[in-house]
Amino acid sequence: VTCPPYDLNSNSLKCTNATICPVPGAVVAKVSTNSSVNYGAIVEKTCNTGYSVNGAVSASMKCSTTCQYTENVAQCSPNQSTAFTPSPNSNVNVSFPYFD
Repeated sequence: VTCPPYDLNSNSLKCTNATICPVPGAVVAKVSTNSSVNYGAIVEKTCNTGYSVNGAVSASMKCSTTCQYTENVAQCSPNQSTAFTPSPNSNVNVSFPYFD
């Protein structure tokens, strides 16, 4: 049994949550191989800098007997320090130059 190359357009490699993703739909992870793998082989999904899977930078996926990757639900999300969260009491002051 051989699993096909991992789908590089898979949503599992993208940040899809519009409420936390700076750019929803952006690719934020990569896989350890772009080739077919044999049954039982492990493919690592690694998050880009500034993203993690539940605090880890990578997640493992295994080629199953059905030619699918198991444990493929983990998605990379922005680290807390990466996501922009304005302070509830923040003020933004904007001034424009005056021209005659």
